[in-house]
Amino acid sequence: MGRFPDPNQFNDLVVATIDNAPVRIRDIGYAETGTRQRTDARYDGKPAVSLQVQRQSGANSIEVINGIKARLPEFANCCRPA
Repeated sequence: MGRFPDPNQFNDLVVATIDNAPVRIRDIGYAETGTRQRTDARYDGKPAVSLQVQRQSGANSIEVINGIKARLPEFANCCRPA
């Protein structure tokens, strides 16, 4: 019912389809267990998906930001209801 018994299964979650190919979390990053946070993401008063991005140690922050901004259009329609 919307829960994974093993947190590592989040890495297999499909977040988009590009050129008829599924894009999984493991293709763009990874999910890991950590401190539990409960948040309610909303955009214009409607439920939304929140994504936290953390740069790797030694990575250039500006390059990471620019890379994320460049890829955002790929995910613009991935989470909208059919």
